Amino acid sequence: MFVWGEKARPAEVGERGKREHVAGQNARIILDFGRCDRLEGFRRLDRMGVLSFVSKLFAVETSSDVSILIVDDDPMMRLLCKTRLIQDGFVVETASSGIEGLAMARARSYRVILLDLYMPEYTGLDFLRDAGDLLRSTPVIVLSAAEKAAIAERCLDLGATRFLIKPVPVRVLSAEVQRVLAS
Repeated sequence: MFVWGEKARPAEVGERGKREHVAGQNARIILDFGRCDRLEGFRRLDRMGVLSFVSKLFAVETSSDVSILIVDDDPMMRLLCKTRLIQDGFVVETASSGIEGLAMARARSYRVILLDLYMPEYTGLDFLRDAGDLLRSTPVIVLSAAEKAAIAERCLDLGATRFLIKPVPVRVLSAEVQRVLAS
């Protein structure tokens, strides 16, 4: 369930749910995946509605020249990563498929690429294999739910800079991006 409003009281949100508060422009967003009791005066949004709302909320110009590309088929993962990285001052673009991401990476220079490993049709491994020379100048952080060492080694052999196991807290992801940029 997604709820937004100017005055959110956590006591009214079901305790079983997973919450994340994102502040910006006098609004709070509560992403509550559990039950929700008596939220009077709040507008309920469906999944795409909250994505649209948050995108508009954080559609601000940034002075950073560091651009990051997020390639993931999950819209919520793209949104959470994008929101955090924008708060960190980065310019962020997203792609919903590996093919779209590779086209964007070839058309424009990015300082870091965040890449989901398992996507339908064109996987992160396909992306790494086909990116070739692009990977020499752009670090790629691979995100995957697979905990197998062989998969991580394969990604690193194909040119990935880092391999992170999902779920990755956004603060950890932000720290990894900072480490990659510093090296």
